[in-house]
Amino acid sequence: MNRRRAKPCCAPNKRGNIVVILMVFCLYGCTSPVDSKQEDTLPAQSPQNTAAVSPLSNSIDSARHEAVFPPATGASTTTSSINDDGGRHSGTRITPANSTSGDDATRPVDVSFITLSVPLSSSQLRDEASLLMTQLSEQWLPTSTDAQEVASRYFYLVGENERADEIWQRALELDPNYGYAYLGRGKVAMRQERWEDAIDLLTQAVELLPGLEEPINELAKAKMVQADVAGAITILEKYTSTHNDAAESWLLLAQSYAAKREHAAARDAYRQVLELRPESPRAEEGLGRALLRLGERDEGRRLLEKQAIARRESEQTNRSRAEVFADECLDFAKHYTEAAKVLRHHGQVVAAQHVLDKATWLAPHHLPAWNLLLQSVVESDDLHRAIRLAMRMCHENASNPSAWLSLARLHLDAGQTDSALAAYDRVLTLLPDDANVQQLVARVLLDSRRDPKRALALTRKAVELRGNSSDHEALAQALAANGNMKQAREHLIKAIEIEPENAHYRQSLHQLDTYLSSKRIDSVPHGP
Repeated sequence: MNRRRAKPCCAPNKRGNIVVILMVFCLYGCTSPVDSKQEDTLPAQSPQNTAAVSPLSNSIDSARHEAVFPPATGASTTTSSINDDGGRHSGTRITPANSTSGDDATRPVDVSFITLSVPLSSSQLRDEASLLMTQLSEQWLPTSTDAQEVASRYFYLVGENERADEIWQRALELDPNYGYAYLGRGKVAMRQERWEDAIDLLTQAVELLPGLEEPINELAKAKMVQADVAGAITILEKYTSTHNDAAESWLLLAQSYAAKREHAAARDAYRQVLELRPESPRAEEGLGRALLRLGERDEGRRLLEKQAIARRESEQTNRSRAEVFADECLDFAKHYTEAAKVLRHHGQVVAAQHVLDKATWLAPHHLPAWNLLLQSVVESDDLHRAIRLAMRMCHENASNPSAWLSLARLHLDAGQTDSALAAYDRVLTLLPDDANVQQLVARVLLDSRRDPKRALALTRKAVELRGNSSDHEALAQALAANGNMKQAREHLIKAIEIEPENAHYRQSLHQLDTYLSSKRIDSVPHGP
């Protein structure tokens, strides 16, 4: 959705026309809020990228491509399904659509059994989710391997191993080369301690899913259980040689080295894990043991004592039933989100929105569900509903700047500039020293012809905080809006010095100089 722009702002003085000249060329030519060379100051999501790429948040923009899973025969990436403390599956996979009948894609499905509320018990939670996954894989999209994958992963989560295996087998009947089904069946075999079957299935998964970390790790674990430590080391060394950021694979490799009493190699691998995950408990404890065996006793004992203290503190912290249930709801919300992606990919937009809405009720802080829901609603041309949803998202996530950014962008697209600025002010409160936010809010003020003095203060702060080409160009706009053409030109030249290949900056400077020369105002030589 393209953002509607107001006329560039100008100060009500005799140089108003000059301001317009600069602002037209800057706002429409050289002022993307994104500077491809600058660093994000917001770890998970950049407010700057949010402004330029999507009417919502940056993650919403990417969500439209996350309908289903990656092709089984091509290289693909995913987040590890095992976090540092043996956590839950969280990988998101991407693929083009696979076979489905025309009826599957066009006949609306009935999701009225999904209530938009939080269930009172785990049994209610599971009953509804199990019905959703059964309907998805057997009734609504029986010819979609992606639907089978989502359903089988859910049943694997809740411990229904035989049912999960059955659905994965059905996926292989649809596509004999569907690598994720081999991966899933291999994990089921591991749970059932059918180690030879597990190794055979996981070996096929590795072949069909080149580059994916999870099947490599699962195969290595199966080999280690079967005392084939050397085999585990071989596949992990090969993988980490080309995937240096695969923290879980490095951890398994370190453990494999330790099992072989190769303590120096284990030490180096554990250190690699800690470079990627500085607070990894298993890596710190493993490194401590390796250092003790290598004679580095002081550092080894320090690490082991640190982890011993952390374990005691964890054991003394009793989690409430509410906390345990909230984590369970989050797990289920992630699977609802995956189901919605598949439904949306197959044209079931209304059903997907309903399922995503339920995910937000189950886990109000799970922003991926919110993001995809808002994106879908916006694409359905229901902007006012999207705003209402975003307001609920902000209520549930009041300290999350990404939520407020999404709301602000929606308000802008609805022409509600005052409400947008109020939302942006919340972002400024949460991120007072983020140059992206300073610049973004200043551009909104300039674009809407509001408060040029505040825009000037914000752009000056952005230059102080970071000072990249985009910051100087934005400051040039603000200075022009306040009638200071000489300094505006200076900062436009500074932007060109930082990014000399930017043709828009040069064009804006040329137009400004031409206009100033024609009016004989502060005659200046042409810039670079």
